[in-house]
Amino acid sequence: MQKKNIILLAIGGVVALLVLVLFVLCMFFEICFFNFGSDKVETIIEVPVEDSIQVEKPIKKFSPSPIYFRYGSAAYKDLFVAQDKAKEVADFLLNEEPYKNVTLVGYTCDVGIEKDNLDLSDRRSSVVKSMLISYGVAPTRINIQPLGEESYIESTSEDKSEYRKVEVSIN
Repeated sequence: MQKKNIILLAIGGVVALLVLVLFVLCMFFEICFFNFGSDKVETIIEVPVEDSIQVEKPIKKFSPSPIYFRYGSAAYKDLFVAQDKAKEVADFLLNEEPYKNVTLVGYTCDVGIEKDNLDLSDRRSSVVKSMLISYGVAPTRINIQPLGEESYIESTSEDKSEYRKVEVSIN
């Protein structure tokens, strides 16, 4: 009889130990079927993909104005205006269109030697590129296209300053 009690006591101890181990594992891994006084209730709702609503980002139209330069120089006509325009382009590229690139098209008027004007338009485009890079735009996203006086239209006007510029094109 005493041997039988010892066996029952041992079995009861093993069962209690197993329940305790199971309880600890349930608490540790949060896999328990019982809520042991927790106020936390989780609800999982599955939504099929075809029933979900997709919100498209509105297309923001952005057409930056040209950056103008001084006669025969790669110096900005107005540094502060140029900085504001470049910052606006950089912010647009970084925040609104992070996967688009920019092309900087450099122009000159027809005064001077054609090869020198092409070189000047290249330097002007490069100056704007450097400013965009300083505002965080990756160099690989910026293309330059110096045109020199190639697109100059003969004008009777004495003011040729509108051709001393770099135009910005988002593509």
